[in-house]
Amino acid sequence: MDKHTTDRDLIIRMCIAGHFSWDETSRALKLYGMNELYAKDKRDACIIVAIKNRIYKLDEIDDLLIKQGLKKITPDE
Repeated sequence: MDKHTTDRDLIIRMCIAGHFSWDETSRALKLYGMNELYAKDKRDACIIVAIKNRIYKLDEIDDLLIKQGLKKITPDE
C-alpha cells in the first residue's frame, strides 16, 4: 500500500512549484484529506495572497510569512 504524506506544507510546496491556483491547491489538499486553504487563517491567507499574486518562489513566500510572525513554509535544514 502506498503511504500518503501527513505534511500539509509539503503538499502546498508541491502545488506552488506546479504553479497551482488557489482552487487547485485547495483541491489537492482536500484529496489528501487535509484542510483546504482557509482565508480567515492568517498563515493560509498569506499563502493565498502569494498564489493570487503569482509568487511561486518559496523563499519569497517564507519572507512574507516571517514578516507576519508566522511559521515559514519550507522546512528548517
